[in-house]
Amino acid sequence: MDLLEKLTQKRILVGIPAEKADRQHKEGSPLNNASIAYLVNNGSPANNIPPRPFMEKGIKAANKRNASLVAAMMKAVFAGDEAEAEQIKERIGLNTQNAIKSEIANGSYTPLALSTIRNRIRRTRNKNNTPLTRQQRSEIMKQEAAQRSVGDFSGVKNSAGNQLYKPLLDTGEMAGKITYVIEE
Repeated sequence: MDLLEKLTQKRILVGIPAEKADRQHKEGSPLNNASIAYLVNNGSPANNIPPRPFMEKGIKAANKRNASLVAAMMKAVFAGDEAEAEQIKERIGLNTQNAIKSEIANGSYTPLALSTIRNRIRRTRNKNNTPLTRQQRSEIMKQEAAQRSVGDFSGVKNSAGNQLYKPLLDTGEMAGKITYVIEE
């Protein structure tokens, strides 16, 4: 089998593999990270969740950057340099993984419902990992409402340090599970 045929039999898969799909903070949850990624990526009209296609946008962004890597990989194949070609394939996987994570962190999507933001505030904890008092939650909700009214959400964050209003980022767990594998 020649090198080109050998390399084309290997696929780069990017997403959340089954062995990384479990959620750390939700024992017994019916949804794992892969299910949540599918749900938020494609939306669920029955659950009032709009689609937020972070996977497609991340892959599309990566494809633009990966074009030069594919050309370099083909050059390595024609030079007979299998190690270099394999290394470039790994870089393509890593580029795509990082592009999807960047899309989760920086993409622009349908804003969260006010009820979702309020649920996030209720789950927010103090620095010493204790639940917020009713007064603290009330202050955060006032701050969030004031910032929302002027379109500025930069200062309102949850206990994980993620912005409360930001779709796709709550605990950061789903984004942290995005990876790539090379499979034959």
